[in-house]
Amino acid sequence: MCRLNSNDILEMKRGIVEMSTRAGQECGDFGTEGSGGKRMKQSCLTDRLYFNKVVDVDEEYNINAFSFAELLEHICPVASIHFNFMIDLRWLLE
Repeated sequence: MCRLNSNDILEMKRGIVEMSTRAGQECGDFGTEGSGGKRMKQSCLTDRLYFNKVVDVDEEYNINAFSFAELLEHICPVASIHFNFMIDLRWLLE
């Protein structure tokens, strides 16, 4: 098993920032775009938690969520971990 210490992680982050700077990308925070209230996607990888869109729920609940394809397209991952799980709400509330 590969174990990373905090120095290794910091070096990876520095490398990501340097690579995105050389590529002409800028990291910005989220803002709103257009009148639909959709969030703007970031152009590089950061230490963020992203939520996946859920099918068959009102759009208001998916405003701050991204499809997996959108994540790959907009955060330009160099090193990334993706956890995907679903909770059965009825079961949880019983």
